[in-house]
Amino acid sequence: MSYTYFKRTVVCGGLATLGIVFLGAFADTNAQARQLSLADILIALRSKKAVIEEKNRILADAVKDRGITFTLTPEIEKELETTGAYKILIDAIRVKTTPATVAEIKQPEVKPAEIKPIVVQPTFESYRQSAAQHIEKGALELGISDLTKAIDLRPNDASAHADRAKANVVLEKYELAITDMNKAIEIEPRAAWFEFRAQVNEKLKRTDAAVSDYKRAVELDAANQNAVNSLKRIELENRKPEPVKVEPVKVDPPKAEPTSVVATTPQSTPEVPAGPPDVGPLNLFASRMAQPAYTDLDRRMGLQGKVVVQVTLDERGKVIEVQATSGPKGLRRAAEDAVNRSKFNPVVVEGAPAKVTGYIVFNFIKN
Repeated sequence: MSYTYFKRTVVCGGLATLGIVFLGAFADTNAQARQLSLADILIALRSKKAVIEEKNRILADAVKDRGITFTLTPEIEKELETTGAYKILIDAIRVKTTPATVAEIKQPEVKPAEIKPIVVQPTFESYRQSAAQHIEKGALELGISDLTKAIDLRPNDASAHADRAKANVVLEKYELAITDMNKAIEIEPRAAWFEFRAQVNEKLKRTDAAVSDYKRAVELDAANQNAVNSLKRIELENRKPEPVKVEPVKVDPPKAEPTSVVATTPQSTPEVPAGPPDVGPLNLFASRMAQPAYTDLDRRMGLQGKVVVQVTLDERGKVIEVQATSGPKGLRRAAEDAVNRSKFNPVVVEGAPAKVTGYIVFNFIKN
């Protein structure tokens, strides 16, 4: 079989199954024929119409004339060798697989997609939810900030004002709390909110305002037992006590322990005036001991424990100095107020009524 005949009949016929039309010999149709694909070469190598040496020479010439549509890789080279490709054919394919050929294949330019930031529109509900989470974790300032943003979006929401008032009470910002509760009650008068404002007014020692708010809470909700009990407590504490006959209480001065005296050179030292004697607990000298206000608000805030109040009485048993020195800060004012409302008998020291100091302990227990 001649070389030309194989080119025209064997190879052309074998590759025709892929739709390739060869117009005569490869060399004669170089200008009009297309490049060879890997499939073209593999089909021709598997053809039974020519010996393998002849097929390799014909395909090598065709590759040189036409070029190829693929790039030679180690995997493709191995596949060609397995199918019967000789070195002459593989070298021809390798020559056509050059960096220049690869560079000519331009990849489409892919522009990165424009990433637009996701903008979350702040809403009243989102600020309320965020505030609740902050307050639950104890971050009261952040919670108040979020509640303020919520109120800016919806100024007439009474609950938001009430929540901000409660957070300010925990921070002991009572005036701010009163302002918010005034707004909440103005928008929507509720019995619970009158009761809450009454408790804040008690913190500020505004007894008349507290009584008025407790009464209003009971008018709106007669079943509000907390408001009923608080109203009775205030009225009882402010009731004028019956005249009590005051009997002086004698306190024996402490016995002086014998001490050894060492002779020393007299030195002139300024005399320091002695303070009033400390008689310890003053409960025994009380003719009427008032109880401190322990509100439901204090209990809900978790305020409990012992409060120690240092007290100074004059010669008539009148309270002249009061200062809570230990205990929860939120309860100290109530303890001091209870001491000021209490009555004490004169304390006798060395046979005469004397100015004395002592202390009183109040124990606030959350039921």
